[in-house]
Amino acid sequence: MDAVRRVRGLRSSARSDVAFGRTWWKVWLPVLLFTQLGVLAFFARFGVIDDAFIAFRYADHFVQGHGLVFNLGERVEGYTCFLWVMLLSLPAALNLDLVVASKLFGALFAALTLVVTARFFSNDSTAAPRIRWFAPGLLVGNAAVGMWSVHGLETALCMLLLTLALRADAREGDEPRSRAGSAAVWYGLASLTRPEGLFAFLASLLFRGVVGRGSWKERKVLRHALVYAGIVLPHFVWRYFYYGHPLPNTYYAKVALSWPLVVRGSEYVLGFFGGFGALLFVTLPLALWVARRDRRVALLACVAGAHLGAVMLEGGDGFPGWRFLVPIAPALYLLVQAGMQELLRLAREAGRWRLLARIALLVGVLGVPLHAHHLFGPALEEARGADAFTRRLTLVGRTLRKVVPATTRICLNPVGAVPYYSGLYTIDMLGLTDAHIAHADVAMQAGGYAGHEKGDGEYILDRAPELILLGNVQVAPQGPVNPRRIHWPLLGISEHEIGRSPRTRRLYVPDQLRLPDGRYLLFLRRIDFQFRRDVSGNAVESSALRSGLRDEQRAQ
Repeated sequence: MDAVRRVRGLRSSARSDVAFGRTWWKVWLPVLLFTQLGVLAFFARFGVIDDAFIAFRYADHFVQGHGLVFNLGERVEGYTCFLWVMLLSLPAALNLDLVVASKLFGALFAALTLVVTARFFSNDSTAAPRIRWFAPGLLVGNAAVGMWSVHGLETALCMLLLTLALRADAREGDEPRSRAGSAAVWYGLASLTRPEGLFAFLASLLFRGVVGRGSWKERKVLRHALVYAGIVLPHFVWRYFYYGHPLPNTYYAKVALSWPLVVRGSEYVLGFFGGFGALLFVTLPLALWVARRDRRVALLACVAGAHLGAVMLEGGDGFPGWRFLVPIAPALYLLVQAGMQELLRLAREAGRWRLLARIALLVGVLGVPLHAHHLFGPALEEARGADAFTRRLTLVGRTLRKVVPATTRICLNPVGAVPYYSGLYTIDMLGLTDAHIAHADVAMQAGGYAGHEKGDGEYILDRAPELILLGNVQVAPQGPVNPRRIHWPLLGISEHEIGRSPRTRRLYVPDQLRLPDGRYLLFLRRIDFQFRRDVSGNAVESSALRSGLRDEQRAQ
């Protein structure tokens, strides 16, 4: 009788699982997609990050026939997202708003990633259907994914490409009839979108060589490498001959292989797993145990580990919200899902350990909202901060376009919205779009803000820009401001060296410009330069110019 009851119980459980599986695709996946669209819509209300306008400017110059350049006539690769720039060139060619286009692209890529993540283990007949919601549910609940997807950068595109690469890679190992080389194509496209794609591919290549079964031909190692090289090498050769360097200019400006940067990068990665969300990742060790018998889980662990290692070597990111970890979030959550599946199995079959397994399973489930809460705060902080910052710089850029000659050269730290909307020649004090500063021999000790650790103030003064916008483009809430009482919050090496240099006092005077909203833009103006128009288009001569000239004459 007991055997009959067990058989009936198994039949009932199987029917329940099949019914749930059908309900999953018809009901639960659409519900998750709708929820994700709500998260994306919430964060889409905020402005994009200032750095996004760097890619926008490259796309605009490209479609205008000037080439992939930031300043006309200067070949500097101030971006790390070639494929994203190429994609943005399509709406740029149609004169569409790139801010809106970037948000729509990001939302589409995030939604597609959710579908791919949900179908990653779709051919696994042993998986419990009730566990399949775990990875896509975590992805929807990750506010950082939602925020960075509509923040103007290439993050969502890279996330989609890496997830497609991992799914194709897993299928090539499990399904003999799968298309050989398809995974390498996705890895190649991901590498053209973000540098971390290279580390993911190398991890995949190593995984095939070490873990793969059969001969090298059966493992498709050589084909994997050749297909990837066919995509990435042409771009590498083009970059070298077009820009003159083997790596993007941003690499030289932001990355230096040093122990302090590794420490900072490690703290950055651990912050993602920290807080109350750490309860959720008790399942990761179990996922590694599952990896011993499941090639797909082992592949996820290998590629995710390589990506995390790459972020550590880069030194992390200066923005809140773990931008650099968003592309690998689906892989991490699929590992968590595999760990939850193993917990469920242990809870059913572990004998005397069954109670402990059930407790661990409950802890894992409760960790979902705790992890979501851990990520929401930094994501909202970044969205609000970037919104206010970008709105201010957008106003400054549009105002400068009206009041200064088109030949004016400006110098500042955040070279995003101000250069994009002003259209002016721009000297980047951080070196992202300036080859000299990027290659400057400066020891990066990771003591400051990530990406703000190189500069050369004397070089900037040698180039004598007409306007120097210090303090991350300082704007006074009211004015006019007494030029002698302006306190400059100097940020970065370049600004500090400019502030200390005696040449600055000889060549520049502090000045201000009234913005359309009543605030005042504060800056250093070269003494022989003056504005020709105010915000209304009327001729104007700066009072600070007259006083500056008199002071200069007295000093001489």
